Amino acid sequence: LREYPAPPMVFYQEVALKWSSREDVKPMSTITSHMSYGGESDPGHPFSTTLVTKRPSFLWSTSKWLVDGKVIVSQKDQMPWFHAHRKFCQGAWIFAASPEELGLTRDLLQKVDDNTNQYQPTGFNDLVWNPEGNNPVKALIERVENSKAGMESLKCWLMGSEAEKVLEYVNGTDASSDYPESWQQNWRESWYDRAGELHCDPWSFGKG
Repeated sequence: LREYPAPPMVFYQEVALKWSSREDVKPMSTITSHMSYGGESDPGHPFSTTLVTKRPSFLWSTSKWLVDGKVIVSQKDQMPWFHAHRKFCQGAWIFAASPEELGLTRDLLQKVDDNTNQYQPTGFNDLVWNPEGNNPVKALIERVENSKAGMESLKCWLMGSEAEKVLEYVNGTDASSDYPESWQQNWRESWYDRAGELHCDPWSFGKG
């Protein structure tokens, strides 16, 4: 019994959830591999550019695995996935080697010299390799073939083609607090093109 008038009664409930599987499962994670750009105060690594020249050119990035594991390959699920707009991407190659081991040394890099985009001015780290001649892919392959790592280190590849072009659906966004970063805001709900599918050989790797 409670004397009248009595304050409202407050009840508390604690709920604990434990997820389990009917089958044995293995842990899975994702990795985003590209040198980051931290803005004017922290421009980041010279490989962090996403700017290319109007003529054929290469840019590259490098990173290390943080744990032992293997790459999950599924063409149906587009895994692994490579961000490749058809407008500027002709191909992509992923090697289990550092740029130096592939013969891709920094002395090959030159500053982008034909950028006229007023909204993305050329920065000091916008560096690319413009091979001489009319077959840049051949120039890349020849350099890698004569390198320490060689083409044996090639694990994944993509070549833009009409036969393998793919579309990726992107949900629309607005400028509300649900999307705190400016790059997340005001996306138009639509299908966006990708140059092609990424193909990979079985790839198990060690930390580092």
